[in-house]
Amino acid sequence: MYLLEIDQFDRTHKVGVFPDEATMTAWIEQLPFVRKETHEVDDTLFTQYVLVYDDMPTYYEAEWNGYRFPLSKWMIDPSEEAYFNAYALHDFSSTTETPTIVEGTLQVDAYIVANEEADVYIASRERFYQELCRYYEAKGKTVRREGVGSEDGEYVLVDDHFLCHLDPFAVEEREEVNTIDELLKRWSE
Repeated sequence: MYLLEIDQFDRTHKVGVFPDEATMTAWIEQLPFVRKETHEVDDTLFTQYVLVYDDMPTYYEAEWNGYRFPLSKWMIDPSEEAYFNAYALHDFSSTTETPTIVEGTLQVDAYIVANEEADVYIASRERFYQELCRYYEAKGKTVRREGVGSEDGEYVLVDDHFLCHLDPFAVEEREEVNTIDELLKRWSE
C-alpha cells in the first residue's frame, strides 16, 4: 500500500492510499497539469511528479473509482513547486505465520536505516560509543554525546573537542578495523 501526499514546505495535502505503486502512478498521471520529471543517478532512473501554480486550474476534480479529489492552484504557494511524495505502508490486516520485520525504514537520529538492518545498526552504534568511552576515559579524558536532533545528528566530544559523528559511515568504519587505535589512525591519514 502507498500513501500519496502533495508536499510543499510545511504544507502537506494527503491524497489517499493506493493498493500498489502502479495504481498510484496512474492516478497522478491522469492529471493534465502535472509535470513529470525524470533524472538518472548512478544508472538508476528517478521520476518525480510536480505541481506548478501557473499550470494548475483554479479548481479541478480528479476522478477515480467513483471518488472525486479536489485540487486547486490555491492549495500551493505560487513561489515554489509542490511535489507528489509516496510512502510505502504496511498492511496490518493480513497475518503471517513467521514474525517478520515490516518493510521500510527507521530514522535513527539524522540517518535513515532499512528496518531489517535497524537492530544491528543501533546495537553497533551504541557499542561503538561505549568503546570510545572506555578508550578515552582510560586516558583520563571526558567523553560526551551531543547533537541529538540536530541536522547532522549526534556526535562525540572528547574533552569538548569534536571527534566524530555517530553516523552509519563512522559505525561502518569501526566495523572494518580491529581496534579504536586503528580507526583513529585511519581518520588521521
